Amino acid sequence: MEKMRAFIGLEPSPQTKISIANWRERAYPQLRGEIPIENLHLTLCFLGNIDEQQLEEITQLDSIATYLQLNSQEVGYFAKPAIGFLAVELTSQLAQLQAQLVKQISSLMRLRKQSQFVPHISFCRDVDSPLPAPAVAPDFQFEMDAYHLYESLPGKGRVHYRIIHTWNRI
Repeated sequence: MEKMRAFIGLEPSPQTKISIANWRERAYPQLRGEIPIENLHLTLCFLGNIDEQQLEEITQLDSIATYLQLNSQEVGYFAKPAIGFLAVELTSQLAQLQAQLVKQISSLMRLRKQSQFVPHISFCRDVDSPLPAPAVAPDFQFEMDAYHLYESLPGKGRVHYRIIHTWNRI
């Protein structure tokens, strides 16, 4: 098996994804570079390229008990990689989950230097400057009780994310 590009993240419910997409259309009607609704997620730990053995070891990790109530009421912008995002409030439970995951993964493999954890859900790409204030302010509350190992697959000009393993709340 060739190496696969992977990360661990949270998957909003289908209803939350639809709500985000609907908000995006109302808040930024002229927006280009929308991230497809099926790709909306919150990255907890970027793994980079992993091989088959690492994949097997990662999927055998113990589940970290998690139940998260998350809020998003602000937008943000990262100049690199030029994305607009919904900022997600960094609760103590979310910070603890992310730190525990990084610790578990670091025991198996050398991770690329992790940048400071800024919880967010990217909603558009190829943004060349900070987004203006949205026409409609975001106001999302959502719950999550599982996290996932994703594979990043190249596609026709865009990537597609496929869940390959899930850790459910215990």
